[in-house]
Amino acid sequence: MINSGSKKSVTSVHRSKVSPKWGGNIIVTDPDYKFTDPFIFAVHHVHSFKPGEVAGFPAHPHRGFETITYVLEGGFNHGDSRGNKGSYGNGDIQWMTAGSGVLHSEMFVTDKDKPTTFDGFQIWLNLPAKLKMTEPAYQMIWKNEVPVVDIKDEATNKNVNIKIIAGQIGDKKAKIEKSVPLSFLHVKIDPNHEWNFNIPKEHNNFLYIIKGEAIFDDTKVQKQNYVLMGHDSDTFSVKSGNEGVEFLLFSGQPYNEPFAHRGPFVMNTQQQLQEAWTDFYNGKFGELEDDY
Repeated sequence: MINSGSKKSVTSVHRSKVSPKWGGNIIVTDPDYKFTDPFIFAVHHVHSFKPGEVAGFPAHPHRGFETITYVLEGGFNHGDSRGNKGSYGNGDIQWMTAGSGVLHSEMFVTDKDKPTTFDGFQIWLNLPAKLKMTEPAYQMIWKNEVPVVDIKDEATNKNVNIKIIAGQIGDKKAKIEKSVPLSFLHVKIDPNHEWNFNIPKEHNNFLYIIKGEAIFDDTKVQKQNYVLMGHDSDTFSVKSGNEGVEFLLFSGQPYNEPFAHRGPFVMNTQQQLQEAWTDFYNGKFGELEDDY
């Protein structure tokens, strides 16, 4: 551990797992769940598609958690067994609560005549035991609905740009409200500049570097790496390198509940997982005939 004194310390730095797919990479952060509760994992999708290529995730089930899909570039076509369907991309966010069970499809938006690209994230957020069997739902947060904060240092003319996907900064609050306190921020910091942010000590938190270099005292973290932070301070502090830095910051109050995960289901016990599979095979998640 690197002791930061009055600042939150770095407990570990991890290289994301990279798997070739669709002409690009799937970059999976897979930290030990006890350090990231209530966040289960985050996947960074970076893909290139050939003209006419069909790609994505055909109909599949989920139960017991939420998916947050945040698109930087490109788009998704979505459809589910609750009758929801549509397209989104380029800064939009889809927040889906699988709850008691839903069947859905997520297919990349591609073009039959020209190459296309995709850059975006999907995050799995656990639901507490009392809400795992809640009614499925989903909400779109369009790009122009995402609160943005710019923190300008007048002395240096350096800026920190923050998109608030979940949580609150000052009087700006995300559209999504959760039963457990959490923050999901997309942060860009100008070169050689420092940003300080308050994160309650009891929160679990991690940071994924999209571009550039993040500096925590004498620890330098490059893109496609993720950082687990400690519980020794309420103050989170990060400096950017010579090219600036862009990252996602995840912070949430842990549930501290039993955790059971198998495939597309996240529950509290193995028995509940078996019940989820049985319900799926018996058609209780509904039907989805087309991949949108």
